[in-house]
Amino acid sequence: MNSSYKFAAVGRGYLSRAALMVAFAAGAEAQTLSLQEYLRQVATTHDGMKAAAAAEEGARRRSSEGGIPLAPALFVEGQRSLDASPKDFPAAQGQRVEIGIVKAGVSKTTEFGATARVYYQFSRSDLNGADPLFVNPVSFYRASPVAEVSVDLWRNALGRETRASVAAAREGALSRAFDERLARKRLLSDAEQAYWTLAAARRAAAIAQESLERAERLRDWVADRVRRSLVDRAELTEAEAAARLRALEARQADDDRRAAERSFASMRGGFEVHEDLAAVADDGIFPKRAEKADDVASAEHGAEAAIGAAQLGVEGTRPKVEAYASGALNGRAPGAAPAVSDSFGPAGPGWAVGARASVPLDPALLRGVGEGHRREADAARLRAARAAFDSDRTWLDLGERLTDARRRAELAAEIERAQKERADAERERQAQGRTTTYFVLQAEQDWSGARRARVEADLQVRLAQARMTPYAEQ
Repeated sequence: MNSSYKFAAVGRGYLSRAALMVAFAAGAEAQTLSLQEYLRQVATTHDGMKAAAAAEEGARRRSSEGGIPLAPALFVEGQRSLDASPKDFPAAQGQRVEIGIVKAGVSKTTEFGATARVYYQFSRSDLNGADPLFVNPVSFYRASPVAEVSVDLWRNALGRETRASVAAAREGALSRAFDERLARKRLLSDAEQAYWTLAAARRAAAIAQESLERAERLRDWVADRVRRSLVDRAELTEAEAAARLRALEARQADDDRRAAERSFASMRGGFEVHEDLAAVADDGIFPKRAEKADDVASAEHGAEAAIGAAQLGVEGTRPKVEAYASGALNGRAPGAAPAVSDSFGPAGPGWAVGARASVPLDPALLRGVGEGHRREADAARLRAARAAFDSDRTWLDLGERLTDARRRAELAAEIERAQKERADAERERQAQGRTTTYFVLQAEQDWSGARRARVEADLQVRLAQARMTPYAEQ
């Protein structure tokens, strides 16, 4: 069997497999899968998408974490002590003093640096070994409602440190939330690109298959003319070579299609694709930019978090000076109930006022640390400004790329129309015996290339739109 017949058998085998594939797809009752439905499937099945959505929600909920120290807190304290040390006057002080104390109350720190505690203190004292002539009774109860307040006067003055801590936690969490939202949008952009890539790959494969079928029909037609001695055998050789090349192109296009299907299916967690997709055609939409892109919002919140952290560092280098005051009512009685009752009376009040200070003793070290934190805050501001600039430039670049892609797509459409007219004219001339197979094959090849170029140009328009998704208004 000569090479031409071998190649004809191979071509027919490939066509048979392609026909079976088309028949199977038709039998599967494929439905058109819209881009919106595909993106919805990706959003609900892609683990990365679900993780990003969960992380975004978690970060937004966590943004109030910095306010936990400012929330009212219930506290309970208990203590049991024994003092058997030698006493100066055991008859009055006792030889073994046992005391049990319980405190319960509420504390609250304000954003202005003040901390207040209101609690009730209850205790039992046993002065074992004391003389009842000096101490009566030797076992008694104390009960006291107490109010305390302390205010920072230097470090954390007016709550600078407290507010910086809250801001650092809040802004850091919001920066993470915008990062996760941007990651989710980028995954959707990838999915959109996978959708259009597969749609274009299927169209390119169909064009390659049609080109192969035309090349084989032309080869068979030339072979018939050779058998009837109407043309030279050289023309059959040209037709066979062209058919072989078209078969290779069809195989490559089919491989590209299957690769695109794998990527498409992977985005939604599947393995096969049976649905039809929308045609790759420009819808004329130019995405509108979001009022503030997520990357800019993330950078701005990140800068605020860094500034808050820097403020915390600066405050940590300052002396700790604190004024405090406390007041209490007191009740003392042999029994618990009388002690509690007496604790709310006007008798036996107590109060205290004072100040506490803690001053670091290495000024040079502290100045260096404080300056370092200030520089970091300045750097965070600059990074946020640069992020906004980069985002603007990225959007402008993406918009220019979309405009350029549309110009190329218009030109590709014009070229395709011209090449089709040329191929039709060459076939008509061949039928009239006014041209050779070589010129027909060349025209067919140029038209097939123009069709594929138009598909690629339309795909680039869609890909350019998809790349704008992370920065576009939703």
